[in-house]
Amino acid sequence: MSDAKEVAKKSGPKTKAGKLVVSRNASKHGILSVRPVVAAFESEAAWKSHREGIIDSLAPEGGMEQALAERVALCTWRLNRVTAYETESIAESQAGVQEEVREDREHTLRFASIHTKEAKDIVAGSTLGELVTDPRELSDYAIELLSEPEVALRALESSREHYEAVLKLFDGSPEDTITTAEAGWILEKAPRLAAESAAIDVEDDNENEINEKEIGKQALALTDMLFERIEGKDVLTISELHSHLEWLAHEAGMQDSIGVDGTVAYTPLEALLEVMHTVVHGNLQTREEGAHKVERQMLKKRRERILPSAEDIGKIGRYEAHISRELYRALHELEALQKRRSGEGASAPLGRLDVTT
Repeated sequence: MSDAKEVAKKSGPKTKAGKLVVSRNASKHGILSVRPVVAAFESEAAWKSHREGIIDSLAPEGGMEQALAERVALCTWRLNRVTAYETESIAESQAGVQEEVREDREHTLRFASIHTKEAKDIVAGSTLGELVTDPRELSDYAIELLSEPEVALRALESSREHYEAVLKLFDGSPEDTITTAEAGWILEKAPRLAAESAAIDVEDDNENEINEKEIGKQALALTDMLFERIEGKDVLTISELHSHLEWLAHEAGMQDSIGVDGTVAYTPLEALLEVMHTVVHGNLQTREEGAHKVERQMLKKRRERILPSAEDIGKIGRYEAHISRELYRALHELEALQKRRSGEGASAPLGRLDVTT
């Protein structure tokens, strides 16, 4: 290829549209840009408004004063980018906080044999807390699920709903209603708790060990019978729910609790309600601790990222220092020209010191 053709090949775009596109290339480089507006981040309208405000406040006269005022407008415009860059860099850093907490939780669960207590706390603070006894036996899917920080927050919300539903059994009027969805935890857990309570009573009387397998079978049978009694109803009164739970307690084999004076201290229903309250309150406390731990982890990491990184601080500082020097130099020159024009600088020269490093 001849030299002439090579030069022609490298001469750039020929059309007006092509030249306009190329003219914007320098706007990517901020401080070296000859165009004041960075495409996609700043607007021409905002620049014009900013420029007009600065020019009006400085009230330049003549070409040199106008040029210096334009320089001041450009420098202050560029200084605005410092705040924008700082805000964006902090926001980007903050966005990674949740992912870092998730990674910490995943590491703890995958190495549960080393971080035993922490892993148990994570599991206990989730809805799997009542099902998983050993976090070392978690599947990869379960670990990925439990690693998400939102798991602890959702578990706390569910526990609060369960607790409020149980409180209705104590504080609600007989005519008050509760949906079967709201009473879901009660209907799901009551058969197991009734079977366990009955087994504990038998153990106390006969000094036999509790047979967990038999309790599980009985709980499943009681669950089926309980839902048959409800007959698919969507709404129950507190009185109806009490009636179903009382039947459940008797069917499980729970007995009256006799006090030291020989009178009934607790009926089977009262004992079952008390057991449910103890369990649901314990779950709530455990999940509150789990959720608060996640919130503290998030807050700690957010505080660590409230400032830009050391690299960004250095970059921002250098940029701001350079533009500030240019700004004050232009302001001083403009001030000197305006004083000279007004006659103030004729007898008393303007004293100033510009330091450039």
